[in-house]
Amino acid sequence: RTYAYVANYYGGTGNDLVLQWAGVRALAWGRNTYGQLGSGETTDSKVPAPVVASGVLSGKVILMLAAGRSHSLALCSDGTMAAWGRNQYGQLGDGSGTDRMEPVAVDQSGVLTGKTVIAIAAGGDHNLALCSDGIAVSWGFNGYGQLGNNSTTQSSSPVAVVSNGDLSGKILFSVLAGTNHSVAICTDGTM
Repeated sequence: RTYAYVANYYGGTGNDLVLQWAGVRALAWGRNTYGQLGSGETTDSKVPAPVVASGVLSGKVILMLAAGRSHSLALCSDGTMAAWGRNQYGQLGDGSGTDRMEPVAVDQSGVLTGKTVIAIAAGGDHNLALCSDGIAVSWGFNGYGQLGNNSTTQSSSPVAVVSNGDLSGKILFSVLAGTNHSVAICTDGTM
């Protein structure tokens, strides 16, 4: 018997095997000035409409979605990420500053080489990704230090969140991105 599920070994509390529907598709609606609905155009939509599932999302199972101010982010079951919409500050993570009306791949070379992304968060104009080894990466606008890399320089590709100081020896369990700040919960219960 065939079941239409994909196994998410990093879902739940981290101690569970979570089965998720394999045939899911992303839908979006609302304002679409920068292509943040991922429909391939910039027309607003008052009803849910499908995100373009060809290209980088072809054959992929989406596990998680996150929506920023004018961009969107997806995490797929194979650990890849895709983003679309406004890219003024590099928040799509594709190494460019070009707005995209359809999903493009987030650059997973550099600090993400060999890493498995298990969770994502989208802020106003920046994003966070949590890896299975408990480290976090970020990209996009950084005017207030929300990327957590001890700078205020924006990045159009993922950079490592500093893991020394208060995060020294800690393993991150969850990440959250606000408009201009970021938050993490550690496995020891600290934030």
